[in-house]
Amino acid sequence: MAVTIADIQKLRKLTGAGMSDCKKALEESNNDIDAAVELIRAKGKAVAARVVYCARLFLALRQL
Repeated sequence: MAVTIADIQKLRKLTGAGMSDCKKALEESNNDIDAAVELIRAKGKAVAARVVYCARLFLALRQL
């Protein structure tokens, strides 16, 4: 089943994620909106963790 623009827009409204992220999540979850939301949340947590790590590293290096 192909991903439709309507599904991408619905997922964007639910998550606030970008169009390409929504399309990829829908493709990975075989158009299951709930599973796609979980994929986007998991990706968001990974991005947030990476940002926190970089911020802490920057602060540690600044104190040297």
